[in-house]
Amino acid sequence: MAEDVAVAPAPAPAPAPAPKAPALPSAPKIEINASRIGEGAEPPPAPKPGSARARMLEELQKKAGPEPGTEREEKPKLKLHEQKKEGAEPEPDAEADAEAAPAVEAGKDAAGDKVPADPKKGKVSPWKLVEEYKAKLARVESEKLETEKRAIPADKWKETNESLVAAQKRLNDLEEEIRYVNYSKSDEFKTKYEAPYQKAWDRAMGELGELTVELEGGGERGLEPKDILELVNLPLGKAHELATEKFGDLAPEVMAHRKEIRKLFDEQAAALDEARKSGAEREKTTAENRQKQFGEVTTQIKSTWSKVNDEIKADPKYGKFFTPIEGDENVNQRLAKGFELADRAFSENPMQAKSAEEREAIVKRHAAVRNRAAAFGRLVYENGLKDSRISELEKLVAEYKGSEPEIKGSGAEKPAVAQKSTMAGVLEELRKKAKRG
Repeated sequence: MAEDVAVAPAPAPAPAPAPKAPALPSAPKIEINASRIGEGAEPPPAPKPGSARARMLEELQKKAGPEPGTEREEKPKLKLHEQKKEGAEPEPDAEADAEAAPAVEAGKDAAGDKVPADPKKGKVSPWKLVEEYKAKLARVESEKLETEKRAIPADKWKETNESLVAAQKRLNDLEEEIRYVNYSKSDEFKTKYEAPYQKAWDRAMGELGELTVELEGGGERGLEPKDILELVNLPLGKAHELATEKFGDLAPEVMAHRKEIRKLFDEQAAALDEARKSGAEREKTTAENRQKQFGEVTTQIKSTWSKVNDEIKADPKYGKFFTPIEGDENVNQRLAKGFELADRAFSENPMQAKSAEEREAIVKRHAAVRNRAAAFGRLVYENGLKDSRISELEKLVAEYKGSEPEIKGSGAEKPAVAQKSTMAGVLEELRKKAKRG
């Protein structure tokens, strides 16, 4: 049984290193696999099935894992004293390395930013990186909230944009209007004419500021804007004579600035004059267009008014209420007064009244027209009900009349009182009720 237990002959002890030998490079790591122990030596005889040696080899095979080339290959972990026995350097523990290694590459954080190296530590603590990321996240969230506070809400963006567009359009319209009303106050005039004119004066005073002008009583003073303005307002010949007299050899430089200033001034005057002429023509055209538009609108209103009134009178259901009845003066007078009241009320404005009494009268007429118009539908409805009821009663009367028995005997005629109490009396009574209703 002792022979069955033996795995392999014990390796010979390594020779002791020679004293004071030069340092050699560290030996490469040796991969030790239990399934390959004894390779290169004479293979031992196969163990007997069920023997202790067979069971031990089976356990070693399970611990060694799958053979190379299968799904996964793992190296068995050997204890430190076993590695020293083989003469190799200790193999680091994989689990210990996983716990000690940082979560990111050394010298960089998760965002790729450089992290200052710690001279005392070779690795950055992952917990320290977590705290740094938390601080960065809090700062970013705070900046995001501040940006959202200053931004326009999404539901208000459309309304704000429309307001800005309308305001810009209004600004453009006003700028166009002031172009003709007072062109000198427009932005176009200031940019195109006023700014170059002012720059020309600045250049002139900057270049000619060192010149002096002799005084009549003796002495001299520095050049002032009024000296150049005097030349600008003079005709060309007189301006040249005065410049030669005051500035001698430098007269051409002074006259050059005088020419530029005079040119820009003339351009300003021409632009203002053109704006005045254009403004007058524009105002005339605007007034004509306004009068034409007013005439067209008035004609349209009159035409529509006549058309609609004719359609109302011709309406089969309501037209009879607005059309005079031939021969019935009472009805026609009341209809004419109603039209007169309505026309007067529509033509009056209480805000234009000259006195409190007149204003009160206008308001009363407006109230009367309002209430009459509101009651029209109700009266039409009630009259319709009464007309229906009258028709039913007249039908009943006709049936009653047809069923009246004939008088036989002496052949005498029916007394007048009896006739009135039958058909005539009933109809008269119905008419009275209809009038009271």
